Order: sequence, then C-alpha cells, then structure tokens
Amino acid sequence: AIWRSTRRVGLSDAVGGFQFARRVGCRRFSTAITPLPLPAANKLYSDTELSEKIKAWRRPFEPGPLTRDEMEMFWDKGWVLKELFDEKDLQPSIEAIEEIVHSLAVLLVERGLIPETFEHLPFETRLIEIERHYPTASVWLHKQQFQMPAAFQDLWSHKELLGCVQQMIGPYIAGHPVWNLRTKVPRFDEATVPWHQDTAYLHEDCWTTLQPTAWVPLVDTNEKNGCLKIVETGHKSGRTAVHHCCWSNTWYTELDVDVMEGTLGVDARDQAQGGQAITVPVPKGHVLFFNNLIPHQSLNNTSDNVRWSFDFRWQDFRSPTGYDGVDAIVMQNPDAEAGFTPNWEEWSSKNAFDLRRDPVNTDSVEESQSVLASNGSHHLDTIVVGPWMQQWEITNQNRHTEAFLQQTTKVSTTRWPKRNLDTAKEDTDARNGSQICS
Repeated sequence: AIWRSTRRVGLSDAVGGFQFARRVGCRRFSTAITPLPLPAANKLYSDTELSEKIKAWRRPFEPGPLTRDEMEMFWDKGWVLKELFDEKDLQPSIEAIEEIVHSLAVLLVERGLIPETFEHLPFETRLIEIERHYPTASVWLHKQQFQMPAAFQDLWSHKELLGCVQQMIGPYIAGHPVWNLRTKVPRFDEATVPWHQDTAYLHEDCWTTLQPTAWVPLVDTNEKNGCLKIVETGHKSGRTAVHHCCWSNTWYTELDVDVMEGTLGVDARDQAQGGQAITVPVPKGHVLFFNNLIPHQSLNNTSDNVRWSFDFRWQDFRSPTGYDGVDAIVMQNPDAEAGFTPNWEEWSSKNAFDLRRDPVNTDSVEESQSVLASNGSHHLDTIVVGPWMQQWEITNQNRHTEAFLQQTTKVSTTRWPKRNLDTAKEDTDARNGSQICS
C-alpha cells in the first residue's frame, strides 16, 4: 500500500485539559490497508502493558445467559448480540418514557412554546411533532436524567442483564454513572453520534478497566432508523486514539477514520469491502453488548419514527469509573449480607443533578442550572457540556463548545483538573482490590 501522510500537531491548553498531539491527514491510494503507527492518547501505560491488560479482561467461561461461543465473540470481536427481553420486560420503561414526554409537552404548552400536547400521537411519533414545533426539545429530554424512574432501575438491574455482565467482569458489579436514554428523532444531527471510543469521555485512569455497554433498543432498529455500526477487534491493542471535539453541531467527541486506522490497527471500511466495520441491526428484545474500547457510531435516522434506546454500563466496583463527582450504583456484591439490593433511593437523590452537564465547580444544583441557562427563563436549556470537552482539542465551534469555553473562563478550576500522570498511574494500580466506586 502507498500512503501519503501529512502531520498537523495541535496542542491546546485553552480549557485546562490534557495536551495531546493530533496527527491527521493520512490518505489511502490503494485498497490494501497498512496501518500507520500514529501515537495513542494513552500516557499511563506502554503499548505492551496496554495489550496485556486487555488480554487480562478475558475470564474463564462460567455458565450464564451467554453461551461459550457468544462469550468468545465478545472477547475476540468486541461485541455480541443476545435476545434477552420479552415485551413485559420493556413495557414499563416505555410507559415511563411516555409519562416523561407528556410532562415535557405540558411544560412547553404552559410556556407557550408549542400549541398542544399531542397526546393523541403514539410513542413512536409524539416526540417528532413536539420537536417540529420546538426544535431541540429532544435534546432537553436527553438531558433530563436527574431522577431515574423505577422502571429504568429495574431494567438496568434485570437479572438476565446482570447475568451476562457477571460473565464478563465477575460478581462485583456496579452500574457506571454514565447511562443514557437516547431520543433519536429523524433527520436531526444532534441525535447522530460519530465514530468514537467510549473511553474518550472518561479519565484515563479507567481506560484499561472493562466497562461493558448494553445497548437496549425499545423499538426494532435497523440501518434506516439509526442502528449502530462497530469496527470489530478495535479493542485489542488496548489503545485509545486521539479524539477531537465536537462533531458538527453536537457535544460529541469524534474519532477521524484515518486516526482510528493508524492508531488502533484496524480497517474501518465495511466488511463487504474487505474491512472490519459491521452494521448491527438490533430487534426489540435483543441487547447489543460491546466493550468500552471498540470504535462505534450511530447512523442517521431517516425513518418516520423515533428510535428510542437505552445504553447502560457496568464495571467492577473496586476500580475507578473515570467520572469524578458522580457515583456508580452497586448492583451486586458477593461480600454483602444476604438479601443485598441496590440502594436506588440514596443513589438517585445523591446524583439527582447529572454532573455531566455541569462543567464548573458550583455549590448547588440551582447555581449550576443558573450558570448554564442561556435562552431566557421561559425557554429550555438545550445546551450540553461536559468534562470530556477539556480532554480533547476543540477543533469545531458550536453552541455547546462555546458555552463550555465561556463557563471555563468564569471559574478558576474545573471538575477535571490536570493530573500528575505518575500519581494517576500509582492510584490506578493501587485500586486493584479496593472498594472504590466513584
């Protein structure tokens, strides 16, 4: 293969985050792929150490919902699809979402922002009509994850899900603080997620911790309504590639294809073209599991319905989550007394304000909401900011990044201060076997 590479290095310290060199511009002139050895973002471990740590993720097979072959697929390819749920398992969450959407509609009507609540419309289309009259309403709904409904709690801690997770990470299970209800309305850029690794949203001290994701659609998903696309085996190097922020008019980090290929040693072309990228339709009732290093993206929704889905994450609660200030929820602890159950009430009240949306050190929920409000009291705040914005170079400005940069100039410190990397590595290694869950 013949490659031409240009080097562009961008070092940005404007938002107090880590400094990363970004090398881009690789052009492929033949169909064969020879990965260019681009530098990874990892600073705590060498490539050899990273590879060994990822190999150590693989656990001896233990019986559970996933078969031996399915577990082998998860370890080798980085993902697996499993049918787990009946309609009765998902319906309570659907009903809870319908109540949330209704509350949003009532709020917008009360503020004179939409003409009616559209309660005659079904689950699949009601939010579309609300969005048509009040653009970005779906973004506000995506943000409103302050108090988790009981139906969501039950689904996240469903015995079949936890059974699969135990096969992956062992019995010490916590729900990771990063979870999402995805409100993917049709033809809306802010609902489309570009190529990325999930580690890009977290501190490096957790990048070598296995944090499996369960992507749980509440409708049948396919290429038309925006299912996921995955680059198989992209986790095996253990590396996190250099991302940048933020894609298009969104708050999402982005991983350039050339950087992905050159850093992770993968071929991001579709499998039909000889590459490793695969589109994964997920029927309702099925769950798509994948690890936190696998590159993935969501496709555009070009259908006429909302693509509703959850993404839940877990990890061994003795390891760092990489998300300061927001606790994980312990779901299973073999060392606890008999009859242990998750303390959802305490967790929900303690983490009622999602710190992902608060980039500055404020003392209260009310102060944080006041700082972030930008559209006037009668409008909804549909700006999303988060600490990942200071970890990567901001190469594209939009309303989300502008709000983030504006707020970081108003405070002297941020939630993600620069870390001493040697100390961070010592802390990470020392946590093995400890009871850390934050």
